[in-house]
Amino acid sequence: MKIRSGFVSNSSSSSFVAVGFNLPKDFSLVKIAEKFFGDEETFPKRKESERYRNCDHPDSGDIFCLKCGKPIWTLNDYNEEYKDDVYFYWQNAIIDEGLIHLGSEDKKNFIGIALVSMSSEEGYLKNTEQPLKDLAFEAEQLRKRLGLAEQEVVILTGTRAC
Repeated sequence: MKIRSGFVSNSSSSSFVAVGFNLPKDFSLVKIAEKFFGDEETFPKRKESERYRNCDHPDSGDIFCLKCGKPIWTLNDYNEEYKDDVYFYWQNAIIDEGLIHLGSEDKKNFIGIALVSMSSEEGYLKNTEQPLKDLAFEAEQLRKRLGLAEQEVVILTGTRAC
């Protein structure tokens, strides 16, 4: 029997160490990205929802046309498309910024600076050394950039599914 010692993981996980803040649960990834990157020219633009008429029959009812059965109005809600664009932008931008966001509706909502991150494909953790005062300063800059109220800086470690 072979025994493996050391770090063992499946192919869809990532380990991390980050310093940052617990966010309010309603502080979504979209809100974070807008505050962090919203002034950049390449950031996705939010489109206004459009409402257009499907049916031109006069006096055709409130919701569905009594003559043709079509919905009278259609709403193009670009909100989901915008969220997808922002998420894609975020995924590309956080690599350069060294940020990590962990959030879900029922659990922790965390934003921080990734100190160490390792996917199972890499197979090792990098050794880093950084003074605590520098980490606290970087975390404080992040808090101010996001417009968050003052709060304690925390260190978060863990493994997440990729």
